[in-house]
Amino acid sequence: MIQVAQLGAFRNDGRTRSRSVLERRFGPRLSVNADFTRRTVSYQGNKDVPGFRWMKYKEGFSRELVLKLVNEHDPTAVLDPFAGIGTAPLVAAGCGKYAMGIEIMPVGIIAGKGMVAAANGVTSAEFDCAARSLLGRVRHQRCAPPEFAFPHVRITEGAFPLCAESEIGKARQFIAGVSDSSVRRLLELACISVLEECSYTRKDGQYLRWDYRSGRPQAKTDFGFIPPFYESLSKRLDEMLQDFSALKAWYGGGRPELVKGSSLSVLRSLPANRFDMVITSPPYANRYDYTSSPWCNRGFLRFQ
Repeated sequence: MIQVAQLGAFRNDGRTRSRSVLERRFGPRLSVNADFTRRTVSYQGNKDVPGFRWMKYKEGFSRELVLKLVNEHDPTAVLDPFAGIGTAPLVAAGCGKYAMGIEIMPVGIIAGKGMVAAANGVTSAEFDCAARSLLGRVRHQRCAPPEFAFPHVRITEGAFPLCAESEIGKARQFIAGVSDSSVRRLLELACISVLEECSYTRKDGQYLRWDYRSGRPQAKTDFGFIPPFYESLSKRLDEMLQDFSALKAWYGGGRPELVKGSSLSVLRSLPANRFDMVITSPPYANRYDYTSSPWCNRGFLRFQ
């Protein structure tokens, strides 16, 4: 049985034959779960949850939802083919299940693997030491060599105040020299997670809205106070350190398999009957290119 929050996407309005075919095929297998609240099936339930609060990802669903489904049905293997930041695979693995997440956006894989690293392997002392060293470099180093300048794409040029540009370059230089890949991944995640709030931009779907202080033509929005990169990074690193004990208690020993790629191709390579539960929220069929978002594409993620 497939449990859903609503059936609107499968109702036949008589306009398309394809919709009728889908309804006949899957309709008998759908059921509405009245326990699914807006908070449960949206990111609202994750806003203050250790680990998941690090990255603003409003397209996700809650940890509570995954726990509810896994505890109710007790699967052996869980799949999320549109994994986002990895809520389903991470929580399922923490419950002792084999779990896989497939995600096409690099930022989702970075966030998921960062939480896995904090729960397994990296100690709070190691992270604290690396975080303090990173902040020291960002605060006190005069400037980074040109090769560590932020790797802009056309749409991001001028996105940051000059001070933030300088501090990001120094952070990139420091992270490139961190030898431990798990620690490096966590520091990279911390930097990525605060880029938007330190910029003249705000993500709006697949577009960027611009603050008037950017100097861009037609940019008239006022985002109010824009914090320095150092200040935002310091707060995020402290928050991450605070969450280590909870992550280790919830997900320690649980290592989900997180695969970067399109589920259209990855699923074809998997053996049949490998999973007995799928927990997912598919992308909307709205012609949105999930690989082209400026906040989740190569320009904002090339820290190395």
